[in-house]
Amino acid sequence: MLRRYPQVSGEQILSGRGFRTLHEFIAPDVKHPIFDDPDADPAPFITKSGLDRSCPVCVDTLDLWTAMYGAEAGNLALKVLALGGFTLPAGLP
Repeated sequence: MLRRYPQVSGEQILSGRGFRTLHEFIAPDVKHPIFDDPDADPAPFITKSGLDRSCPVCVDTLDLWTAMYGAEAGNLALKVLALGGFTLPAGLP
């Protein structure tokens, strides 16, 4: 992401646009046709392909994204001392 943006944050990686970035990080040579459309959002495609295990790189991308999301959720719980827990929002990719 440093090649595209002046700084990188967890929010950028964990947003929908982070899916393609993680996919390209894991396997820069693996391209899907949806990547050719600059207006298309590849997050749903990567998620579906990871869940149905039709693309090993998408599986790895989804695994890495999920691990990072969990780590960030844990960090947030510690930051705000969420002693009663917290709710994750709906609408995830």
